[in-house]
Amino acid sequence: MLDLINQPAHFQQWLGEFLSQSRHELDIAPPEPPYQPDEIYDALKQGEVLVRLGGLRVLRIGDEVYANGEKIDSPHRPALEALASHIALTAENFGDALEDPSFLAMLAALVNSGYWFFEG
Repeated sequence: MLDLINQPAHFQQWLGEFLSQSRHELDIAPPEPPYQPDEIYDALKQGEVLVRLGGLRVLRIGDEVYANGEKIDSPHRPALEALASHIALTAENFGDALEDPSFLAMLAALVNSGYWFFEG
């Protein structure tokens, strides 16, 4: 533990992973069939709302965002901030990040994990 404290970057990662872990069983229901990134894009652009699973812990620690003990990586900081700070998200929350195939792939992975779902 002392090593973690002496290395702030490692401590920050450990803290984000630890604090974002759920303390109880989540009611995760991955979509069937899984979403493809272009389907995520189309749904958001058509006005659908992406909702965070109840009980899912999403935290921003420094410049990093963690969900359920996992670091979410993307260069699109405003979009990551939106994931951390909003329960319900629309295309407007993600801005230009929706035009990046790597961001859409990451978002599809989160939806396919059951952490976020489309309302309705």
